[in-house]
Amino acid sequence: MTNDELLLAMSDLFDIKLKSALQSELQPLKDSIRDIKLYLENITDKDIQLLS
Repeated sequence: MTNDELLLAMSDLFDIKLKSALQSELQPLKDSIRDIKLYLENITDKDIQLLS
């Protein structure tokens, strides 16, 4: 393997690790956003129906 091939392989591995790390760190935020959306959908829709 040449140096360029090794660097490319290392770069690919780094990209995979970075994406995995970001995904796991963003998951709690995604869960919170989903919960907020569900709450707003359930509560707001019910309140709008009551008003109308």
